Amino acid sequence: MINYPDNYYFTREREWINFIDTDIAYIGLTQLAIKELEPINNIEIHTVGQPLEQNQVFGRVRNETTLCKLIMPFDGLIIEANNSYTSNLEAINGEYSYDNWIVKVKLILPIDKNNLFSLDAYKAHKTDKIFHLITYLLPGNVR
Repeated sequence: MINYPDNYYFTREREWINFIDTDIAYIGLTQLAIKELEPINNIEIHTVGQPLEQNQVFGRVRNETTLCKLIMPFDGLIIEANNSYTSNLEAINGEYSYDNWIVKVKLILPIDKNNLFSLDAYKAHKTDKIFHLITYLLPGNVR
């Protein structure tokens, strides 16, 4: 897994968050999410300029077989989409960089970062999830 900066936070599923100020954050896809979904065919952001509540869908990621929703991790207003990244499939599916953000968000309310994962907590969560999946798929556990 890539070494993210210490100030990054993570959602339960696929997004990283970089708070650059008390009221501005960038949101991007984790390296693991991109690896799980590649090759990605497109990223749609259809909520620029809209205030969103926590857990609302702000976009979608598609590959040939899967459609994944991008979920807002906190109340915020999407003030910018990184169209130069999200419309460039070579950049999305190419060399991973944690600088490739998807949306820039203005926070509406103060954030409770306890609802987000630190890098160590995210790694532990994903490792535990993968362990349970492998255990389930081992012979004798298949239903």
